[in-house]
Amino acid sequence: MSVLNTVLRDLAQRQGLQALPARVAAVEPPPPRVLWRWWLIPPLLAGAGGFWWLTRSEPPPTAPVVASQPISAPTPASPAPATVPPSPLAAAVTAPPRAQTPPAPAPAIALEETPTPPKRPGLDPTSQKQAIALHLWAARRQLDLDRSGPAKIELVAALGLDPGNAAARLLLARAWEMENRPRSAEVVLERGLAARSEAEVAQRLATLQLGRGAETTALATLRSHLPAGRNQADYLTLLATLEQRAGQLGTALDHYRAALALAPRSVRARAGLGFALIAQGEREAGRQQLALALPQADERLRAAISQTLNLGGQAEAAPAQASERTATGTADLPSKMP
Repeated sequence: MSVLNTVLRDLAQRQGLQALPARVAAVEPPPPRVLWRWWLIPPLLAGAGGFWWLTRSEPPPTAPVVASQPISAPTPASPAPATVPPSPLAAAVTAPPRAQTPPAPAPAIALEETPTPPKRPGLDPTSQKQAIALHLWAARRQLDLDRSGPAKIELVAALGLDPGNAAARLLLARAWEMENRPRSAEVVLERGLAARSEAEVAQRLATLQLGRGAETTALATLRSHLPAGRNQADYLTLLATLEQRAGQLGTALDHYRAALALAPRSVRARAGLGFALIAQGEREAGRQQLALALPQADERLRAAISQTLNLGGQAEAAPAQASERTATGTADLPSKMP
């Protein structure tokens, strides 16, 4: 055993000597490492990303998503499928359009030194009657300002719509009278009567004719348009006065009485009736009518009544003179201007 142990020990020593150079070689220091450049990583990544962006392929366009509806495939013999109408629920849900509120008008600036004009009537100019009313309103305003020219323009426009309009004829005659042209005023009134018979127009025309001394013409004018003025006391009084001056006492008395029936307080109609009764020989009845008219008579008519009453109805000339004054006073009655 000892020999064997010795042999083994020798072998172990020999093996240790052979392995020594390998162990020494293993103990030698390793070669130096190559350090990695970390600062190169970001540029390399950026370059790789740019290369990928340039070389990437565009994805194909995607079709819009449409709600799937069960549509049966048409057969070759069947017609094309009809279009589906919009759902009524969607139309009901749609909000109604908002109403646009008009902008508020700018406030008007009132000037203290400018007079406020008369308010224009709110009429519709597309209607013929209302258009005439607008022209008459403008004409009256111009006449109040003594502007006959602009007033005549408005009145001619109104007569173009209605040639027989009495108010327009009377205002136009007034405009001509403001220019001291009564004959032109008569022509305007005559044309108006030719278009339509109006009592006020005929009475105004007769008054203008009396102003130039044409009593016969004035009487003929009133008689020819008597149906239009039969229900007007002033018209009948003027007609009766001209008939009395023409010696037609019968018709004059009838027209005086008709005028008093329409207007019992008419002083001129009562005074004319009194003068006509005295001229016909009924002095007491005539004096009674004159006595009733005396308290309310004007200065001119009062003088004629007083003269007749003081004479006691004995003189024949007194009733005639008083009748003439009554007729003149009646002719001076202002016409009913619109």
